Amino acid sequence: MNNFIQVTHCDTFPDEILFEVFISETMIPLRVKKAASQIDGPEYDPHGFCLLVSYDKQTREFALVIQKESGNVCYVDRNGEKHWVLAPFDSIFLEQLFKECWSCKKDVEKSK
Repeated sequence: MNNFIQVTHCDTFPDEILFEVFISETMIPLRVKKAASQIDGPEYDPHGFCLLVSYDKQTREFALVIQKESGNVCYVDRNGEKHWVLAPFDSIFLEQLFKECWSCKKDVEKSK
């Protein structure tokens, strides 16, 4: 399987932890990939897709973050700008995503 999920950054706040997660192009709907390729043209980066995941410390639940009501997945263009789009993700993918974040959360807690 060509799928990958990589937590590249996390920020810890009093009530939550936010994870920035880059994901494989194979997990992105075709319409989103086409829009991203139009943004960067020949410099399109198939590894430039990311999500934000929130972990609520009180409820102990993960959630996919929707940015400014414009989307839950972004394409980071060649200039580092984020372009947000709403895309559907199935429960199997979300489970895999949250497991990866859980592993990162445990690593963060160990380092304190």
